[in-house]
Amino acid sequence: MPPVEQGVMVVEEREDEEPKASPDDLISQLVTLGSYVNQLYLQSHLIHLNIEAPYFLSIHKFLGKQYEAHIEQFDALSEYVRSMDYLLPMCAKGLAAACKKFSNVKSYSMQREEPYQDLTCREPW
Repeated sequence: MPPVEQGVMVVEEREDEEPKASPDDLISQLVTLGSYVNQLYLQSHLIHLNIEAPYFLSIHKFLGKQYEAHIEQFDALSEYVRSMDYLLPMCAKGLAAACKKFSNVKSYSMQREEPYQDLTCREPW
């Protein structure tokens, strides 16, 4: 097939290109991405609420910003899926099933093995 001119750019159709993803494939990937973002939201919010450490305030503030960003990202992805006339899973179990490889927090322990594990203020002597 001869090249098709579009403005000043010449676009050439190639027969050896892989077929493009179907709308269903795209939606499936968006739902999976939304599911991962939702899991990130949940984990960051739970850690935000439960963190106990000498540096609590800085981690608490950081994770607060993170979970707020994740919920906005999830909302935007979800609205995009709905705008294409598809539905998201209707329950937490269905949403979690869309991200099978998500690694949850294994430990809430803040103990460190390094010699500087105690970050509280000390006298200089």
